[in-house]
Amino acid sequence: MALTGGSNSLSTVPDVAAIAKAAGERGARVFVDGVQRVAHRTVTVDQWGVDAFVTSAYKWYGPHCAALWFADDLEATLPEQAPSAGTALPGRLILGTVQFESVLGTGVAAEVLLGWDRAAFDARERALACRIRSQLRADHRFTVLGPDEGADLMPIVTFQVAGVPAEKVAADLASRQIAVWSGTFYCGPAMRAISLADPNAVRVGVAAYTTEDDVEALCAGLSAVAGIG
Repeated sequence: MALTGGSNSLSTVPDVAAIAKAAGERGARVFVDGVQRVAHRTVTVDQWGVDAFVTSAYKWYGPHCAALWFADDLEATLPEQAPSAGTALPGRLILGTVQFESVLGTGVAAEVLLGWDRAAFDARERALACRIRSQLRADHRFTVLGPDEGADLMPIVTFQVAGVPAEKVAADLASRQIAVWSGTFYCGPAMRAISLADPNAVRVGVAAYTTEDDVEALCAGLSAVAGIG
């Protein structure tokens, strides 16, 4: 079973431990895509009971370098050799020529992340994201996609602007030096399921360096863009 540790499109945060427990009772292995989660929440794979967890340092202020963790008993299930090769693979998991600079940068980024007060950063990011959602939901021109504020959410806000294509919203905000994303964010089926008429949306992400002034500039820019539309 594969699941997200935190959605990059709708901001949902699954109960990974409960899902892993249910899957394990049925003999299923559990793989968690935690790329979006690590920058904002702590990760406790030993408590979750999952079999594999993957992330990438570019989401937590490091280089484009992925990291894979898997449970000790999973190694025994890996093939002894590549399907098309006649020789055993060294360690059976190998990336080829290693980019040592990226590996070093990933380690440095991890040390920086672990040195922060993660709970304080999490609370601050969630508060800023909640502020954005609240302001958008108070304006009939905006439709916020995803769960209500009471749910456990990542600091991501995905929305649509009435009468204005998502790509135009992003372009207009970029002209105001406000960076957002537009499209379906590699989550086409999920976006089509929640927005049948048009799956394309605008996504705002709150990071460790996002300030209250940034949020004010975003909301002012969105109000102007919606007025233009």
